Amino acid sequence: MATMTKKGTITPSSSKWLACECGDEVEVSTTTARVTCPNCVNKMAAPPEVPAYIERERSGPTLNKDGTPRAKRGEGKKYVPSGFPRGWHKKAEYVHVDGSKWCRGKKVG
Repeated sequence: MATMTKKGTITPSSSKWLACECGDEVEVSTTTARVTCPNCVNKMAAPPEVPAYIERERSGPTLNKDGTPRAKRGEGKKYVPSGFPRGWHKKAEYVHVDGSKWCRGKKVG
């Protein structure tokens, strides 16, 4: 009887070597009658289909209506510091370090 460990690997006492059709030998459990090696399985299986979005990336950059290459995510507008802290335009009243007063994003005085 073949014994399996927790991870599913075959213990040395319960294994044997069987030859595949191509001649490669594969370690299997003692109850196995026939084996196909991973190389033969890859030859039998069809190659995976490439999704359309990957094909588009391989074909080149997508273009805007004016013919310029479209920017990828994160390559568009960059953050430009304004000198104000985050959320200043949401405050009821904000006084800048230069003394100007702002009320909900609009200059008051």
